[in-house]
Amino acid sequence: MAKAKYGALPGVPVGATFANREALREAGVHMQLQSGIWPNISTGAYSVVLNGGYEDDDDNGDTITYTGQGKGLLAQQAGFGRQEGDQDWKSPGNLSLKRSSETRRPIRVIRGDKCNSRFAPTSGFRYDGLYYVNNPRRKIGKSGHKVCVFDLERLPGQEPFPGQEVAAASRSPVGFRQTPPSPSRAPAGSSVSKITHRVSDRSRGQLPAGFIPNSPIVF
Repeated sequence: MAKAKYGALPGVPVGATFANREALREAGVHMQLQSGIWPNISTGAYSVVLNGGYEDDDDNGDTITYTGQGKGLLAQQAGFGRQEGDQDWKSPGNLSLKRSSETRRPIRVIRGDKCNSRFAPTSGFRYDGLYYVNNPRRKIGKSGHKVCVFDLERLPGQEPFPGQEVAAASRSPVGFRQTPPSPSRAPAGSSVSKITHRVSDRSRGQLPAGFIPNSPIVF
């Protein structure tokens, strides 16, 4: 059995897929065979799974509203998402995610094919990167019960997971341009051309050659 580790794991890139929870466990990605939260109440959770278990989950790709553990006995026996009781901070999973928001250790996020999301894999489970846990709180959920809720925010600089780039492109304003128009449109030697080239020359020195964005933090 793999040792519990935080952060990205060697040999498990973003987008890696797993046939079932046993495979996730064998790779050390997520140890729990049923629970959606791999807890550690001292230093924070290791990972979470989104797989359609809770009706108050809201998956927007880079940001996720994640519902904590506990649905009440009836819902637990039935195995569906409707909330049948209140959640509290006594649950090891809820307490661990709350701790993650304090330690700032990012957690691994895994999506399953039963996840009620456009980002869900077509089958099995998929590792989609590291996320910070923010803003732990209790609120009244869709079924009228108190639920523990967390905001998950994806760390920048990671490889995109399947579907993420398409979603980002769909949010771009119509007609948005990432590159400025070419200064060659102004007649050579004109005052407009000279000013444009002076501004362009200055802008070239804003970033050092070979600049590379920071890579994700790994704990």
